[in-house]
Amino acid sequence: MAAIGENGLLGIIRGVNLNVATTDTPFNDLPTGWIPRRIVQTNLRLTADPDSATTTLGATSTVTSGLFTGAGGTGTAIVATGTVASQTSKDTYVDRTIATTNVRRERTVYFRTVVAQGAAAYCDVLLYGDQVSA
Repeated sequence: MAAIGENGLLGIIRGVNLNVATTDTPFNDLPTGWIPRRIVQTNLRLTADPDSATTTLGATSTVTSGLFTGAGGTGTAIVATGTVASQTSKDTYVDRTIATTNVRRERTVYFRTVVAQGAAAYCDVLLYGDQVSA
């Protein structure tokens, strides 16, 4: 994990279920001060197993998701709710657009699936940022 003054991985959530609407998956134990720099969705697959042999799922055009400071899509949107239609397989990734320019002080933030895929779909979500002094 990133040390103060460094940029790096702040958290990872493996096996986010994209087929359950209005579901929050938390990033816990974040630094007391951090700047969000990059949110990546990757490893799209049909099962929760990260080693699934499935490589082509078709576009996740029906899924909408975002990253929020409060559960239930409340608080500040760090990543606004949106689709990731370009993520089509285990080997593709999507950099989500950061929607805030403020230093974050929350120790937990929530990746929220707003609209479900309509079929089995899982992904991993990585949170990168700068750790700053509290």
